[in-house]
Amino acid sequence: GVAMTLDCNSRYCKIDPRLGAAHAVTEAFRNVTAVGARAIGISDCLNFGSPEKPEGMWEIAEGIRGLGDASRAFEVPIVSGNVSLYNESIDSAILPTPLVAMVGLIDDASKAVKAQFQNVGDKVLAIGATNEQELGGSLYLAEHAKVEKGALPLLNYQLEQRTAELVRLLIADSLLHSCHDVSDGGLLVALAESCFTPYGSPLGVTLKAEQPVRSKEGFLFAETGARYVISFSPENEEAIRTRIVNAKLGISGSGEVGGQSITIDKVVSLDLQKSYDKWSQGLAIFFG
Repeated sequence: GVAMTLDCNSRYCKIDPRLGAAHAVTEAFRNVTAVGARAIGISDCLNFGSPEKPEGMWEIAEGIRGLGDASRAFEVPIVSGNVSLYNESIDSAILPTPLVAMVGLIDDASKAVKAQFQNVGDKVLAIGATNEQELGGSLYLAEHAKVEKGALPLLNYQLEQRTAELVRLLIADSLLHSCHDVSDGGLLVALAESCFTPYGSPLGVTLKAEQPVRSKEGFLFAETGARYVISFSPENEEAIRTRIVNAKLGISGSGEVGGQSITIDKVVSLDLQKSYDKWSQGLAIFFG
């Protein structure tokens, strides 16, 4: 089977073009991993302003360097691409947008999993430790505080690869019912998107933090890498936890699918139906 994804966080790339571009590759890597596929190739589309302006040329050069950094780290070649420059008005250029298209292969497409929770009563784990300090450049700061700056989350390519290998093996062994990577918006957004589906009724979730929460905002919205939200049958929990420990990976939270809310113990509780309605009607609300 073939998996494909398109990714880029222009907000990140405006703050730090090189690291932002590397994040685009890494997010794509997580996305193909989350269905059970192994990344094999990249095509890019470089969308920038004028290269005749020093700041524009710097963004382009740094973006290309960032794509190279991540593709070499993951050993996934960039095999094609195109460039769109001079995307600007009289006043300003577009945000630097090195869009990444990544393709992956999965040996048995019938074992691929969806991003959404599938069954009430399934257990949920948030794989990977959360760095509650990594709010720089986050969707939370952009939407809540109208701030689009700060130090971006650091990338640990070895940790990304080790976590991805575990996720692929869990999927290949038919132990998971769903898998969703954690990225833009942090853990809360990943949980919400796991609850929502365009083809059925939403499913609620309750999650408890497995470690003390020092910053509620950080726990909910930090965009730390190498994290996934997975769901599975209760009888598989011990085996999955054992594999996570053996891979020397952390667990941010654990819980269960079901109920009428999206609840993270002692931190936040959102009404499921109201949240789903806002999500499903997003374009209609935006365009009035």
